[in-house]
Amino acid sequence: MIALVHLIWQPLGPAPFEAFLSSLERFEAGADYRLVLAFNGFSEPSELDDYRSLVRGNDVEEIVLQKPQLDISAYRLAAQMLDDEQLCFMNSHSTVVAESWLGLLSSALELPSVKLAGGSGSWGSHRSFMLNRLGLPNAYRHQLGSRQTVSSAFSSASSPGSEPTLFGRLASVPGELVGFNGFPAPHVRTNAFLVDRDFFLSLEFGELDTKRATHRLESGENSFSTQILRTGSTVAVVGRNGPVLDWRRWPEANVFWQGDQQDLLISDNQTRAYDRANLTQRASMSAFAWGEMASPSEPSRAAGGTSRVVGRGEASLGGTSFTGKCNNCSSSLIHAFMVGDLNRRIGTEQFQYLKCQGCETYSLNNVPSDLALYYPESYYELPEASLLPVLASNEAHKIEMIAPWQSGGRMVEVGPGAGVFSYCAKQAGFEVTAVEMDERTCHYMKSSVGVEAVQGDDPASELRQIGSLSVVALWHVIEHLRDPWGFIDAAAESLEPGGVLALSAPNPESVQFRLLGSRWAHVDAPRHLFLIPLSAIAERASRSGLRLVHSTTGDPSGRHWNRFGWEMAMRGDRRAGPSGRLVGAASLGAAVAMRPLEGTALRGAAYSAIFVKESELG
Repeated sequence: MIALVHLIWQPLGPAPFEAFLSSLERFEAGADYRLVLAFNGFSEPSELDDYRSLVRGNDVEEIVLQKPQLDISAYRLAAQMLDDEQLCFMNSHSTVVAESWLGLLSSALELPSVKLAGGSGSWGSHRSFMLNRLGLPNAYRHQLGSRQTVSSAFSSASSPGSEPTLFGRLASVPGELVGFNGFPAPHVRTNAFLVDRDFFLSLEFGELDTKRATHRLESGENSFSTQILRTGSTVAVVGRNGPVLDWRRWPEANVFWQGDQQDLLISDNQTRAYDRANLTQRASMSAFAWGEMASPSEPSRAAGGTSRVVGRGEASLGGTSFTGKCNNCSSSLIHAFMVGDLNRRIGTEQFQYLKCQGCETYSLNNVPSDLALYYPESYYELPEASLLPVLASNEAHKIEMIAPWQSGGRMVEVGPGAGVFSYCAKQAGFEVTAVEMDERTCHYMKSSVGVEAVQGDDPASELRQIGSLSVVALWHVIEHLRDPWGFIDAAAESLEPGGVLALSAPNPESVQFRLLGSRWAHVDAPRHLFLIPLSAIAERASRSGLRLVHSTTGDPSGRHWNRFGWEMAMRGDRRAGPSGRLVGAASLGAAVAMRPLEGTALRGAAYSAIFVKESELG
């Protein structure tokens, strides 16, 4: 008889176990088995009671692991405790989805050359995927789709909290390159497989002290599958139509990230992520698993491909297309990523960013109705007036950027922050007015900085009321505006011929965003309502008669935001204060090391740009 060993991971709660038991009752196994429950991560005996009550009196054997184990390590401990001839392992996320699932696995294992029969397999390679993320030569080049599509597809396939917090993805680079084969890396997935007990225990396990070590044992250079194939034996991927023995034909099984997964025997969180994905995301996921053999199909309702409505009532989660259109270019929107307030940890709400398929702008879908709560008083740090002359030196380069086109006249700064740039501009001879929504900051601008201040939360309207201007400046403000496109139009209307629009913003085309994804500090959800590529701003500005004459990510401000991004990635818990000399030195080192990449082709964390009213250009 086969021992069906089901791993129960305590942090997931009873719901996945209940779904597993329900699936066993729904589908005939097609082979005799006895159920063994391996309890993992339980600290108190009483914690098992809820799970025992779900078994409904069935005869089961229990294994309680003494300390939390990673899945494959737990499998090995269970195998050492059992004496059954054959073991079928299923992880905590697994549920049965087809009749005769165990009979099909058992029939495959009875074939002479087969040493392991799995419910799914893949050719996916950690090594090639990481090289692709870094923009280096790899087997996935031109197959996975845009980096935004890849990010949204694979974030939906990640477990909550699985993304790194320390050093971001940079720290994972060596681990993802060492110990893994390049694509194709054929391996049976360890969420569900059948194997002879003695043979299983004869395999090389190595040290299983980290999650990456278990990934290597599943799909690395010395994975279970590689060890078996190396001897000339076979690992089988088994679907509803029987086993596929030759790994070169595994894509034909249609059980993992292929087609509609219509022949799948046992589902898990990864296959369900594919069920939820739209066709664009499925294409990226299927290409990861099968390369040029990828053949994704449209999601079917039966596969769970439909999505629920969220946010504004126009958008659906799961990476599907949205009925809403981009307010800039009217192109379609797709799900990009979900993220909480990582920078200030105000509340626990998750925020959904959409990506425009045309201008590639990211926009926050579910803007909080109480957005002001995410701007605490500490957000506005106002210096003593006596410090302004000292701080002004940090803003002088911005005046220098503007100077070739405007050296005086009426200027409006939107969102003046601490007022240092307004002070600097005043000293340079500009007649400055600040537009600001915060009452305390407006008072400070008048009393300490010595410039006019207009309080309001609609800067486009305020610009039109102020009248003809020489300069409109907004430094790291446009991403906060509810209608950045309307503001650009209003700025163009307000500027006199030859007038300047000067701005800076986080750069979604940066190296940092490519590596860190949704955990990039400059996402700053939910305060940043938009992440706008400079190309999108330039195109919109040109429609309004503004021409891009200067852009950079290598100015002093850009270099500051580069270092800030690396430091925040290295801190982990961003609620903490400064992390000391080690983090400071490490972030400086990262900024210096990445300068060749961030200093070219506008790949830095933040760009600054100057636009001039078209009629005065030669």
